[in-house]
Amino acid sequence: MLDNNMVDYSYYTQVQLLVSYPAKSTTSTAPAKFILFGEHAVVYGHPSIACPLLQLKSTAKITSHYSPQNNHSRIIAPDINLVSSIENPNSKHKLVKVINAILNSLKITSTFKDSIHVVSDIPISSGLGSSASISTAVTKALNDHLNLNYTTEQINEFVYETEVIQHGSPSGVDNTVIAYKKPILYQKDHPTEALSPPVPLLFIVANSGNPSSTFNSLNKFTTNYKKNKRVYDNAMQNIAEIVREGKDAFNSGDYKLLGQLMNRNHKILDTLGVTTQLTNILVKTSLEAGALGAKISGAGYGGNVVAITEKEHYQEVLSALTKISSHTLLAQIS
Repeated sequence: MLDNNMVDYSYYTQVQLLVSYPAKSTTSTAPAKFILFGEHAVVYGHPSIACPLLQLKSTAKITSHYSPQNNHSRIIAPDINLVSSIENPNSKHKLVKVINAILNSLKITSTFKDSIHVVSDIPISSGLGSSASISTAVTKALNDHLNLNYTTEQINEFVYETEVIQHGSPSGVDNTVIAYKKPILYQKDHPTEALSPPVPLLFIVANSGNPSSTFNSLNKFTTNYKKNKRVYDNAMQNIAEIVREGKDAFNSGDYKLLGQLMNRNHKILDTLGVTTQLTNILVKTSLEAGALGAKISGAGYGGNVVAITEKEHYQEVLSALTKISSHTLLAQIS
């Protein structure tokens, strides 16, 4: 879902004009993601493990139009009734700024006169990577539409720059796991490792219903870190050890150990004040229903909880969480 801070009431009129002269179009998608281990610590150079969430996605469609009425590029976002000229220098909408950053990275600002249509079913401010997903979908669609032949790694780097616009000091894990659509071990300035469990792993993602801005969450964490540097450094070292153990558990398909490590990671985040009463209730409910482990996922201070469950218990865990969560989904990672 896109953040609505600008509404253009001429939306439907402008869309009608844009679709009157359709020509070539290209569509691309990008998934959501969830952090399994290492959120926040990853911003400070420690490793983390993240997984793509293929059940949710962003979609970008680039369309060329042959019309004298539409000789300017447009961004169209029906989720928020937005139609805006990409060249608009006065636009304060983050989506317009992000699109301009992508066009600058691709070196096509002066020649681009097409429309970009964006939709997303990823909840915003939930820790599931909505901003990185939208930017990735748009960049991939432009790359394919204009035959630019940029590699996945180059696209990943371009999207990271948009994450800086959105969040200030991102770790880079969101754009990387979304670009590659694979579970990864990520650490800034280190080679990214693809992870692959021998058996499918079942996770349930439950939304607390409380939005959590990544930008605000990172700033809040940083402020507290500066006040209690020794405590936070020690906590992040412990999280880094959990990530290292988690890598082996993930690659061996060890459900039980993964659950134990998720519980340990959550307890550390709880002591650092990243959790909320509701996310803790979701974790507790998961464990009582039979999950092997559960933790907050993403920036925290709201957002989502992820639980790991064996196949014979997933229905009970899913049912218990559905009663108190604003939205739940089952994710099979392989």
